[in-house]
Amino acid sequence: MKTIIRGIARDLVFPAITGIGLERIPLSFSRNKLLNLTYHGVTREDSTWFSPRHVQANIFESQIRYIKKNFDILDLKEAFAYKRGEYALKRPSITLTFDDGYLNNKEVVLPILEKYHVPATFFIATEILEDKQFNTLWTDIFAAIRSFAGKEEFSLNDRDFVNLRDCSSGVHLSDHLKKCKPEQRDEHLRYLTTKFNIMKQLENVPIEFWKMMDGETLKEFAKSPLVTIGSHTDRHFNLGLIDEDLANQELKISRRKLENLLDKPIDLIAYPDGSYSSEVKNLAEKNGYLGQLAVNYQLDEDPMDPRIMNRHGVSGTTTLSSTLFFMNLAFVKKGL
Repeated sequence: MKTIIRGIARDLVFPAITGIGLERIPLSFSRNKLLNLTYHGVTREDSTWFSPRHVQANIFESQIRYIKKNFDILDLKEAFAYKRGEYALKRPSITLTFDDGYLNNKEVVLPILEKYHVPATFFIATEILEDKQFNTLWTDIFAAIRSFAGKEEFSLNDRDFVNLRDCSSGVHLSDHLKKCKPEQRDEHLRYLTTKFNIMKQLENVPIEFWKMMDGETLKEFAKSPLVTIGSHTDRHFNLGLIDEDLANQELKISRRKLENLLDKPIDLIAYPDGSYSSEVKNLAEKNGYLGQLAVNYQLDEDPMDPRIMNRHGVSGTTTLSSTLFFMNLAFVKKGL
């Protein structure tokens, strides 16, 4: 029944609502005037069979047309100035942010930004800048495991997994990996990558789904006046789940790598999986990050903390009309 209802909403209700402009009603009753959007990538092909992280290019361009018509698109530093009370908005406004550092950000996203002359901020997990045969993050290694070995049975440290879930606790493999100590996470991934021949499997996946920018590509990308670069840590750990010394190291190393490569200050950070703590926020500030981005606020103090803002994620699995509806609704739930 839920599937039927969702289908009706997707195919009939949301198109009808957006067709006559009713999706903007929630925004008209909201006092919030700023919304930060999160993307990961944009691909020419439909990538949702492999990962829900990427929006297809034609849909993304339609989103940008809609946003530019109905909102002002701000630079992220203007958005932080607004939260600090130092910047006035002329009308409801949106920022565009992208996490991780996919190659498709340069090859597919940037031409669309240039076509409509809108700015965006790109948060880079700096581990990807290293010279590796398969330049990708652990999250896409996991996506490949899910795609090609999701129904296989295996064991990790005496934990048995079936359909990627721990048989005893029901915890999903992705959640298990996020909570592992860093060295244990990497050990598990190396084991599963070898066991299921994941590197060979990735050769059959379009590279725009998983390939990241290397250092030289990022340097060229960052020259665009529409592009701002920020940190997404070094090895994409959930900073709220690791010890403070390692979190501090992740913050410090990532900033240093980006500044050395780009020869410009890096003072923005987006937390992987939106994971942070009060201590992590303080560490980020001490490491020179003037602006911090969450997914959902984790602490009661956050709405009034000028250092941090939350974001609304845009999925690659939703239709254009439903995305526009929930974007306007997000001003009520996650706007500033």
